[in-house]
Amino acid sequence: MAPLPTAPMLSLLFASSFAILLVLLLMPTLRRRLGAELALAAWLAVPLSGLLAFWPMPAAESWRWSVPAVLPVVASLAPGEGAALAAAATQASLGAFWALGSAAFAALLVVQQRRFRRRLDLRDRGERHGDLVVLRARSGGGPLLLGAWRPTIVLPADFERRHPPAERALILAHEAMHARRRDGLWSAVAAGLCCLFWFNPLVHVAAARFRRDQELACDAAVLRAHPDAKRGYAEAVLHTQLLPRSLPVGCHWQSHHPVKERILMIANASLTAPRRTHKLGLALAIAALVGTATLASPTTRAGTDAADAAPSYARLSPPVYPKALAEQRVEGTVLLRVAVGADGKPGDIDLDPASPALPAALNEAAIAAVRTWTFNPATKDGQPVPSQVVVPVKFALDPAAETATDAPAGALDAIQVGPAS
Repeated sequence: MAPLPTAPMLSLLFASSFAILLVLLLMPTLRRRLGAELALAAWLAVPLSGLLAFWPMPAAESWRWSVPAVLPVVASLAPGEGAALAAAATQASLGAFWALGSAAFAALLVVQQRRFRRRLDLRDRGERHGDLVVLRARSGGGPLLLGAWRPTIVLPADFERRHPPAERALILAHEAMHARRRDGLWSAVAAGLCCLFWFNPLVHVAAARFRRDQELACDAAVLRAHPDAKRGYAEAVLHTQLLPRSLPVGCHWQSHHPVKERILMIANASLTAPRRTHKLGLALAIAALVGTATLASPTTRAGTDAADAAPSYARLSPPVYPKALAEQRVEGTVLLRVAVGADGKPGDIDLDPASPALPAALNEAAIAAVRTWTFNPATKDGQPVPSQVVVPVKFALDPAAETATDAPAGALDAIQVGPAS
């Protein structure tokens, strides 16, 4: 499994987390001012702010995080370059751990979804409600909407005995409204964000709150379509059997849903369609939430400054110190001028004019090694571009000794090579 690109994911994490805090703080006010139906759309600020956080950053190609090759003891890196490569290795390991956790959490949700469906013990009587298939749960579970792409209404086997005709009509209208609003699909999006940020408790809190807000918005939409059914709808909510288990993808009335909150919303629900001014106010609120959350991300601000960057090392393999020259105690620094492509691969490699006169074997050993290296390409306006860079390769009998390297300005850190033991 390829590790996740850590830096962009951190930007998404910061921006979306800040957006979640803002939505949780403002949701009661939005619901009171705009109504439950419109207020639910404020949750769009969470994925939008995360996606917008990528905008000022370098292109995706410049965010390649690779684990560098481990250099044998015959070659050692200069202190600064060693720290940079160690940081890159740590970031790659973190990305791999992140990806493995996301995969494990996704597998857990798949198992939970299948187990929930299996416990319902579904039976198909050939019933339909409009365009929706209606299944019966022998276990007595339901009512609920199951699935995302092709949602299905699930009713308890004793649905007719449990509810009078008026309540049955309202319950079916509720589940059909969930399907019309694509709430099953949005619940899948929320589950996907939980998988992506499985380690962030704030995301799981937001997902639970989002599911509750979905129910309130659906209640409001049904009441607007049935303005004379407030009392009957409230009784249907009170008489419905609540399930303690959670359904990852779908909509059902869970035992942890605050029934009191739903009853109060039903009593105070507006029976008129949302006004145009309310929709405009919601759009402005979402834009403000997204902008605030995006600008609050520290990685977003850092990305703007780092849009233009010089090439750097990505993956190295150590040059081989010619044994005969090591025995003759020949040392020196080879300066190579390397053409680095936009893909990070070296092209033409020549001796830099400032490179000192050294035995040809040292020059050839340095060139042979650099041909196998990979670089992080230079970027211009966030896009990878071809460039040239000077690479110093220092052959020293004692690589740990601190000695000056006569390299031109702008050269990369020196790669120090010691003799094989």
